[in-house]
Amino acid sequence: MGNSISKSELNWFQLFLNRLKIMSRSKRKRAEVHQQETMKIMDRISEIKNKHPELIKYLNEMPQFPTSANDSEIRLKDLMQYHNSLLELLEKYELESSTHSE
Repeated sequence: MGNSISKSELNWFQLFLNRLKIMSRSKRKRAEVHQQETMKIMDRISEIKNKHPELIKYLNEMPQFPTSANDSEIRLKDLMQYHNSLLELLEKYELESSTHSE
């Protein structure tokens, strides 16, 4: 009687490794999406600063994320809502600008 590993133990271990791989890919994917959403926000803020500096004052009224928070503390849902609020700000401004110019 040696240290033989049964076929069921080997199958269980293989299943366990596969689940770890899936979880790892899932975490990486979430991190990528999180980073993409953050980049969208940074691009939108840059657009506001460069093309519509008169709107910068409204950025202070928008929700702020703590500068000490790491990415895992900021939920993707919050980032998406923030990005949407930036889009709404730009849309309202462009709508009002086109209405006043007519």
